[in-house]
Amino acid sequence: MQLTSRAPASCTASSFLAVRAEALAAVERSDEARKIATEVLKNEPLNRFARRALAIAAIHARDFSASDAELSKLLTEDPKDVDSLFYAALSQRKRDHYNGAREGFLHVLRLNAQHIDARYNLVTLTAAAGAAQEAEHDYQELLQIAPIGDARLVAARAVLSHAAGAGPTELPVVHRTSPAGSVSPTR
Repeated sequence: MQLTSRAPASCTASSFLAVRAEALAAVERSDEARKIATEVLKNEPLNRFARRALAIAAIHARDFSASDAELSKLLTEDPKDVDSLFYAALSQRKRDHYNGAREGFLHVLRLNAQHIDARYNLVTLTAAAGAAQEAEHDYQELLQIAPIGDARLVAARAVLSHAAGAGPTELPVVHRTSPAGSVSPTR
């Protein structure tokens, strides 16, 4: 979203607008996303970003029949479309379909082990289900791929602490400066 918001207003290429629509949908600005995606699809009816934007907006609106239909079409065209697979898993999660969501996020991670959102969702999903060891394992994997200071790390740790019944605890220190001024990883 940050990249698309920095573009000049004069940037009206449909490929850029479609990416912007998907970014807007992802941050739950669905009305804007639908408007832009609909305009893009008038000229490019097969634009994957615009179609996925509509599917994401439908997930947020809990219109699962619309999101399932669009994501199914996208995945039929490209079964390894990691972004569409991620949103299909997220749709399962929003419906409280634990097994479908878990399998979906794992499928995404098999195709792209660096997919931070899939790993984050796997941590929070399994923690909420009481699978503490699996959630902790996935959190350790998330630590390896998420940028330092990423809000998803803090949120995931909070969910793990809450699920464990520990309440608020000190968050893990990812990096600290040693007395000599060098950075050393800690846990």
